[in-house]
Amino acid sequence: MAPAPPSGAVRVSVGGVVVGGNRYDRSELAGAFGDLGTLVPFVVGYVTINRLDPQAVLLGFGLIALATGLYFRTPMPVQPMKAIAAVAVTQASTVSPAMILASGLVTGVFWLAMALTGAVSWVAAITCPF
Repeated sequence: MAPAPPSGAVRVSVGGVVVGGNRYDRSELAGAFGDLGTLVPFVVGYVTINRLDPQAVLLGFGLIALATGLYFRTPMPVQPMKAIAAVAVTQASTVSPAMILASGLVTGVFWLAMALTGAVSWVAAITCPF
């Protein structure tokens, strides 16, 4: 029996690639394209209606998606950001780019605090009993 490769190693397996213990296969690719169906309309709204810089928006989304995927070893949907985007696009006359940035930062701090205190595990335990 061959020894397991180091956790940071890249290895190719049938139907996918494993990088750092994360498996990337057709299912992951399909999920990524499925997420585009909700991401693209919000990004278009942020850029055209709220006049945000497209490079900053796309780079931010991309880096956070990579970081959460690598840290949690699974892709994480960022649903609160979709709610913020919906409000920003539908209430563009009252929502400024600074307000969008602040809401993203507050949301991030909230979820970081939930993770660091273990509250996320507690909520998961009482809402998802299996």
